Amino acid sequence: MTQSATGGRETLVQKILLVLIVIVAAALIILSFTHKKMKRDYHWTREDAGVVSQQSGSPEIRRPDTTSIYSLLSAVSDPELDIDIVSLGLINDVAVNGGRVKITMMLTTPSCPYVSEMIGSVKKAVFTHPGVERVDLHISLDPPWTFDRVSPEAKEKLLKMFQHREVSHE
Repeated sequence: MTQSATGGRETLVQKILLVLIVIVAAALIILSFTHKKMKRDYHWTREDAGVVSQQSGSPEIRRPDTTSIYSLLSAVSDPELDIDIVSLGLINDVAVNGGRVKITMMLTTPSCPYVSEMIGSVKKAVFTHPGVERVDLHISLDPPWTFDRVSPEAKEKLLKMFQHREVSHE
């Protein structure tokens, strides 16, 4: 066997090993995301949130309602898309009972890299209402989010954003 034939075979084996290593590494990365347990339930009181409760003897505090909570949540933007989470259709449900607020929220993808930031923003936004004493947030991954949940205005903004990206890449 000649020197070049042996060298060619070694190069082929090295390439095959490199491809196998890349495939195994990719599989391990994917498995780490799919098996990662994401916390799905969050519970905060006003004190947990670092917000001072109203003093006793103050004038009657206006209790929150569903409309006011949706309004507060519409001030929270998805950090990647810069569109509010209500317009993106990420809020499944808001229930208010006195000073207690229950929110069911979804993510655009289960492996959303901005989930911690959005959860913190939701917590901060809801507690800006002086009548909120407790917030229970549930992250729902079922059913999955779809583009159909996006408001018409947000769809228009997304389309413009993607058209702008296409033009700038040409």
